Amino acid sequence: MKRLLMFVLLLALVSTSNITLAMSTKKTEIKKTQLKVGAARQNITPPNAMFPFDALHEACPYTAVHDSLYARAIVMDNGEQRAVLVEIDEVQVPEPLATRKAVAVAAGVSESNVIICVSHTHSTLHPNGEDKRLQQVIDRIRTGAVEATRQAVASLQPATISFARTKAFVNINNGEAEQSAGQYSNTAFSDKTLDIVRFSSMSDKPIALVVNYPTHAEVMFRSISYNGGYEVSGDLPGRTAYILEKANETNGNGAPIVLATAGAEADQQPLLTSRQHTSTMGYIDQGVGGWAIVDALAHRLTDAINEAVKTMPIGKSNVSIETMSTEAVVPGQYRHQNRETGEITDEESDDVHIPISRITVDDIAFAGVGADLASSVGVEVRDASPIANTMLITCTAGAVGYILPDAMYDHYTHAVFGSRVRKGYSTKAIINAFAKTK
Repeated sequence: MKRLLMFVLLLALVSTSNITLAMSTKKTEIKKTQLKVGAARQNITPPNAMFPFDALHEACPYTAVHDSLYARAIVMDNGEQRAVLVEIDEVQVPEPLATRKAVAVAAGVSESNVIICVSHTHSTLHPNGEDKRLQQVIDRIRTGAVEATRQAVASLQPATISFARTKAFVNINNGEAEQSAGQYSNTAFSDKTLDIVRFSSMSDKPIALVVNYPTHAEVMFRSISYNGGYEVSGDLPGRTAYILEKANETNGNGAPIVLATAGAEADQQPLLTSRQHTSTMGYIDQGVGGWAIVDALAHRLTDAINEAVKTMPIGKSNVSIETMSTEAVVPGQYRHQNRETGEITDEESDDVHIPISRITVDDIAFAGVGADLASSVGVEVRDASPIANTMLITCTAGAVGYILPDAMYDHYTHAVFGSRVRKGYSTKAIINAFAKTK
């Protein structure tokens, strides 16, 4: 009788364990279901009445608009999860918390399911100054991001997703690590990686492209090209998106919506710029001729994109979607320089909270970092990613400034003075943040 009782108790224990195991497995199971994607864009260009406009810390005013600025959105949904990626033609995301919340509401998701980034064009009104008219610019940007998201939700359709990685020779190291007088370096590290994600309909017609390349969008930065001032422009990423979107209308290349995102570009600049510093003649400004440089570089970049798209694997339609949002917390520091004596001092500050986010669609990840990462730091973070095909998107909402390799902090340059983090912590903290939330 005792043996029978022990057998029944043992059987009950095993059954309970199996039930617990089954429940645990079911809880962590990620369903793969039909992907649906929608994409849209909204014009956010400042109205003509804004000009001329005295931009913050600039020697000349903005006098006109050269080309339109946009907010572009892609919504991904598989019936189990919905995620949103928004790219804005701006230098930074204005009022990041409010903008992210507004986009999340428009998509019907939590804020952790939203990544908002910028193309990082420097040819904008820089909506972080004291001019009261800037609130109009900020409101226009937020309204555009929200409306693009709503339209993307309304246009959801069955879709596939595919990924490609190639190289493009459009950037160069800006020389700060070597303190180059010519503002570029042929020997310092420069990552040429170009990542592309293509969303297509079930009949293989393009819905949207997300492209990612590591260079500052500043071909025309501080170049005087109209009426003694600067012109508003999407610069290199804006022109790249325009070429690809127009090509889709004329010959089927490109896509109707193209999000041109910033890779790890803190120490990278376009191969050529309109306003270039020389060691012997100071600054030389090509002025209106600089727009030909923008166009030439954009065509080189779009050519690399189109070639990669031709060889992309067949896209996946049954996918899982996962999202995450967290922070990498690192010690802070401010650097000051006495203008009279040149003396440089470092001052410890509060911890810096670096926004970290990710949208993972099957084995493809949009990994967002709220900072401007140097190229070598970006490669290290990307290579450490637990997701096979990771696109590293920098300058996301709430960006905290430059994050550089440790060796660069030995030189007191523009980027170092613009970095709020203490040397030796950030790269590892970002890698750990992504690893913990796989």
